[in-house]
Amino acid sequence: MKSFLVIGMILAHSIQLLSQPKGMFWLFSVGVNLITFSGFFFCFGYVFYGAYLVNKSEAVRKKIAKTALKTLVGYYLSAIASLLFLSEHFSGYPYVFSWANLLKLVFFIEIPFYSEFLLAFFLITVLVLLFLPFFRKLVDSITLAVITVCICVAILLFLPRTLAVPYPLDLFIGDRDRIIFPVVQYLPAFLIGLYFAKYRIDFQWFIFLLSVLGSGMFVIYYVTNHEIPLRFLPSIYWIVGSSGILYVYFLATNWLEKKSIVITSLLPIGMNTLFYLLVSNFILFALSINLKTTPVLALCIGIGIISTIGFLINLVQKYRFVT
Repeated sequence: MKSFLVIGMILAHSIQLLSQPKGMFWLFSVGVNLITFSGFFFCFGYVFYGAYLVNKSEAVRKKIAKTALKTLVGYYLSAIASLLFLSEHFSGYPYVFSWANLLKLVFFIEIPFYSEFLLAFFLITVLVLLFLPFFRKLVDSITLAVITVCICVAILLFLPRTLAVPYPLDLFIGDRDRIIFPVVQYLPAFLIGLYFAKYRIDFQWFIFLLSVLGSGMFVIYYVTNHEIPLRFLPSIYWIVGSSGILYVYFLATNWLEKKSIVITSLLPIGMNTLFYLLVSNFILFALSINLKTTPVLALCIGIGIISTIGFLINLVQKYRFVT
């Protein structure tokens, strides 16, 4: 599932940064934006349960800390590349390195474009690390999980859009003036991933109908208002809009696994998600300075980038095997 999300994300970034998408390409870009972050948060929760929460020893904290550190380094690398290559395009003037600007970057006061994604994953990992006993109880208690989800939904529904949320609280619940993926509003996707992993959930009619209802709400909003629901701060329609598509994604990948159908070429993508995202960001950021093309060619460039990264990973693995 992660592999398809990574591919979609890179292709969407390529179309967005190298062209002006219209028609089907615009629809593809919006669709990818809709499902990607919630999808990754779900996958993160799904993997997190088996990798960290099943293990009851305190030694697991070191593993979580390593994951957080790796994600943080990835965020900083992507953020610096974004500032170097995209600042003039988005702000109209080149980025100026100074101690003041560096501190803004380090402490997340300034969050560069196309890097906020990684910051949210760092923050959720830190939250789990700090409140590990709570998350363990959360997985074992349906009541506690429901209460937590209700709190997240209440914040999603009732946080005033006119409210200027102070730093650093805005990193967790969002702000009207900042492009941030708020951890609290997206936390239910992470928790659903945990529960799907713990209870090995597959197809259930109730979940299917609920997920279709969520995506239906998105469609009804778009048809009624002739505009896409708000992504920053996210509206309830944006948050639930991906649910039907993601559940079908999940069921499809489960079906392939049960049938022992393995698309070998896709496995390295899911296993090296951070590497794919970072390298593709570096390439696309650099290309976007001088290259503006058609959506079709931008899509082809995205496919070429994915193939190139896959070739590099395969080359490294072969070299390690030989040595």
